[in-house]
Amino acid sequence: MRDHISGRRIRVVDCFQDADGKRTGALPNAVFAAGLNRIGYPLSLSEISALCDHYADPKRPGFSRWIDIQKDLDTAFTQTRPNLERTPTAIVPPTNRSTLSRQGATDWVSVTKKHRVSVDNVLDRMRNKLEQRRFNCLEVFRDFDKFKHGYVSEFKFNQCLTMLNLVDGDEMEMGALADKYKAKEGINYIMFLRELQPRDYDEPKYLDHLSHLRNIAKSRREPQTDTQLPRVAELIGRARQHRSVRLVEFLKDYDKHRSGTITKGEFARGLDSSGLRYLPREMARLLEVYQSRCNPECVNYAAFVADVDRISDDADPVDVIREAMEKHIDYDKVADNEKEALDYCLWKLSDKVRCTQMQLFPLFEDYDMNPRASTVSRSQFRRVLTQLELNPLLTEWEYSLLFKTFGVIKGGRFDVSYPAFCDTIYKLANMPFRKP
Repeated sequence: MRDHISGRRIRVVDCFQDADGKRTGALPNAVFAAGLNRIGYPLSLSEISALCDHYADPKRPGFSRWIDIQKDLDTAFTQTRPNLERTPTAIVPPTNRSTLSRQGATDWVSVTKKHRVSVDNVLDRMRNKLEQRRFNCLEVFRDFDKFKHGYVSEFKFNQCLTMLNLVDGDEMEMGALADKYKAKEGINYIMFLRELQPRDYDEPKYLDHLSHLRNIAKSRREPQTDTQLPRVAELIGRARQHRSVRLVEFLKDYDKHRSGTITKGEFARGLDSSGLRYLPREMARLLEVYQSRCNPECVNYAAFVADVDRISDDADPVDVIREAMEKHIDYDKVADNEKEALDYCLWKLSDKVRCTQMQLFPLFEDYDMNPRASTVSRSQFRRVLTQLELNPLLTEWEYSLLFKTFGVIKGGRFDVSYPAFCDTIYKLANMPFRKP
């Protein structure tokens, strides 16, 4: 029964629970037998009686505890004892399941050798016919199997063989063939077809294919080291000699606000429009070198175009790229001896903001005419702090530290990234994220 419910994914609780209105866990023997029939597994009267006796309720005669058989059958899916929901750390013992033979089946081990040879000869003749015809016998047997449980009567079994024109033997041989696959429910045609038409089942290859693809991707992925600099430099050299038209003509149209940055997709699209050919690993390294400080999803195309124009016939492109990496990727702009003063400056501002529950973003956004850039000029930054009455707390040196920390270069102009400044102040003041 465990094998039956496991293969058909049957919920045993649905076969009994509706009849138990008071949820006592026990049902009358007649109702209990009806629940067993709902499972769909063919049971004889003696088997049903044995189950009723085994799961009999000791407190109420004539009742059987369906809750116990439900727990025993559900072990086909998972362990119910111990209760893993209440004791998830309990050690689950291994389950040893074995499929028992059907009642009424012939013990083929104890039959005579002559009996086995006759059945094997019949099967060999049937296989020779099927090899010539290449016919699928399973569909014919399924048409006679109303409940699709893998058994047909002996009469229907002979009828199927007649329809398939496989009756090749006398009455004694065909009777021996039926005895080999006979059970209480009928003839097990599934076992018969497995021996008659054995199939070579392919092993699952998905995991091997997945590991193969990962190995290919790993082999193509090169380490991000300076060994790739010559390739990127070669790409920039090709960009220099590719056309007489500058690359900026293909990139500046994507920069609507003339901020000097565009998205990575727009950058790749612009290079494709220029006709410049490149490898994916070269583009990945190029995007890493010229990544925008303010927005990691953007590329500083102005710096890229400037480096392309700087390359001359006698200049080494590798040195130009290495200089660009040091210029565009070095984010540590505050010296070690200035960090303590910067922390004190930010603490003063955050303390004033926390005490007054001050809103910083609205005034900065009023001065930000380019929402995509999220920056303001240094004079606008001072003006906002003056309107918020934070200017008396800062000195000129502290202003220079703030400009070093939150400063970005936009289109060749040194601006201040106010989202980073506001987020830092809110974090130090222990205020909700952008909700003062």
